[in-house]
Amino acid sequence: MPSAAIHAVSLVQFAPFLAKKNIDVLEFFSRQGLSPNIFQAHDAWIPRSVCLKLANALAMETGNPFAGAFLGDSISVPDFGTFGQLVTTAETVETGLNATIENLGLVHRGSTVVPLLEGDSLYLRFSLTGDLDQDPQQLVNASLAVLRNIAMLCKEPDMVTVRLAIPYERRVSILEDCFGNKLQFGCDHNEVGVGREVLDTPIHHSREAHRDSAALDTTIKTAMLVSQMLPTYRVTIDNVASHMAVTRRTLQRRLKECGVVFSDLVDVTRRDAAIGQLRNGRTNLTELAFELGYSELAHFSRSFKRWTGTPPSRYPREP
Repeated sequence: MPSAAIHAVSLVQFAPFLAKKNIDVLEFFSRQGLSPNIFQAHDAWIPRSVCLKLANALAMETGNPFAGAFLGDSISVPDFGTFGQLVTTAETVETGLNATIENLGLVHRGSTVVPLLEGDSLYLRFSLTGDLDQDPQQLVNASLAVLRNIAMLCKEPDMVTVRLAIPYERRVSILEDCFGNKLQFGCDHNEVGVGREVLDTPIHHSREAHRDSAALDTTIKTAMLVSQMLPTYRVTIDNVASHMAVTRRTLQRRLKECGVVFSDLVDVTRRDAAIGQLRNGRTNLTELAFELGYSELAHFSRSFKRWTGTPPSRYPREP
């Protein structure tokens, strides 16, 4: 595992955000050279260099130079898996911030959050460590927006300050939509501050699921189920919906909220499985085609050539 990496639980959060911008999620990941079926690798670690590329591509494709901040702000803290659970189930804002610092390694490797007392506030200073081969500002802004959401567990916007190292210019005023109006530019460090008087505020443990969270959970489960069903079941949206105990309409709606079309998800799953099998030396193409749900080899061969530009019989195997 690379020393600087980000857990995929953060990357799958791209899906609802992209869907709201009418950007095809699977195609987006594919264009950036990452396996588009990120939902099946939701427990993996992704090199930070890849994440920087994704964050910068997000800004480019949405036309928003501050897309990273808006992405980070859109994510509910509990959606960060074990990390999110540890933070949001803390008793007070202060213990929640401590949990953030102590468990940062569950989601980020190659970054630090350092607590600093200054006047009547506690500041969390965020930094990326190690070499950076691309502009990190989108990733930094996303991370600061998440830190602010954690600080906002105090429910007091006027008690939360965000300091940015980038200089002020007219267009950056839009960042108030993410960071609130207690926003400072041209600072020495990137930090989120919380008034000391609210550190002992109890954290309200809401059990209500965020709509994006439900959609994302369903999409991940659907991706995993499609992968599991392919060798033995006829994979249709009705079969998958039945296995998940939801209606076809509910499944379609939740996938759509993550920018995913069921047929595209099945196609990508077949593609990844076929390429993996052939790279590992699989030679019986008829058997492979059947396992992937094709009724005949010719249909599989046409699909494979569409995916790769090469017939499966000519696809290079690993030595």
